[in-house]
Amino acid sequence: MNELRPLLASLTGEMNGWLREDDPLIGELTVPDEGDDVVLALAAQSRRAAGLVRRSDTPLSDAMSLWQASTRENLQLRCSPEATTADISNLLDSWLEHPMPEVSEPGGDRARSVRLPVPLRQAIVPLLEYGFTARTVTLARRLNTPPPVSPSPALIRPAREDDGERMRELMRELMATEVSFGSGYQRAPEVSDHHVEEALTLHDGWAVVAEIDGLVVGWASMAPPEFSGWAAPSVRPRPAAYFGNAVVDPAVRSGGIGRALASTLHNHAHSHGVDTIILDAASNNTWSVPFWHRLGYRPLWTTWRRRYPTSD
Repeated sequence: MNELRPLLASLTGEMNGWLREDDPLIGELTVPDEGDDVVLALAAQSRRAAGLVRRSDTPLSDAMSLWQASTRENLQLRCSPEATTADISNLLDSWLEHPMPEVSEPGGDRARSVRLPVPLRQAIVPLLEYGFTARTVTLARRLNTPPPVSPSPALIRPAREDDGERMRELMRELMATEVSFGSGYQRAPEVSDHHVEEALTLHDGWAVVAEIDGLVVGWASMAPPEFSGWAAPSVRPRPAAYFGNAVVDPAVRSGGIGRALASTLHNHAHSHGVDTIILDAASNNTWSVPFWHRLGYRPLWTTWRRRYPTSD
């Protein structure tokens, strides 16, 4: 690692320079740091690409395990603007020749992933050739002006504690859909309840529900800037808020309820001085990314994933 640090620092600086010119909304990259979780340090033969591979494990009971394998290797890639597909292939080849770690707990799953800025198009073909698929797209939109209010057949109001049971039911339905698309991982049903509990801790209008004839048919939540620090580095403009969840009953989809939920939170965020909203959408879910694009979001980052069998 020590011998690669000057190269990683140089490539990070170069990468930030050309990304800033290509898309000023994309966040600043930092130089990958050392740590006990680093398992590999890699460099292409050309020295135009390099990176660190980090090992991480998430308990199956953790809500984050709904969206990612419980045992993961993540590549932090840095490259110069002159990096070619051959350079990326060379780096991936060095990474993948090492065996994938075993799962950290029974019933777990394994994957390798790399999160890349969308303008790094020379990485796409090598990733596909090495069996990676686009799993998640990180999108963002700015709130330069008050967003338009979308009409809705439902009453949009702040979420309450007594909405919890119905919100949990809708969240479990959403996770079943994401698993069927290959976007999420099969977990115990109650694991997704953590998202609802987290949303109900948000007060002052940061979590809302859609109600028709007394029945909650959808809900959405957004973390205010003070709780979005982990996601904020994805963008340059601040303050940034993270749009965590948006769920609509399948029986009433395509009726404007999802748009109304999002519009309500957009206006709430704007009134609280938020500049940029960030969210992650599942690439495999053919409804998700087009929906957010219609609401003014655009892609900044793509997380690529290669799944592995539970054991070799």
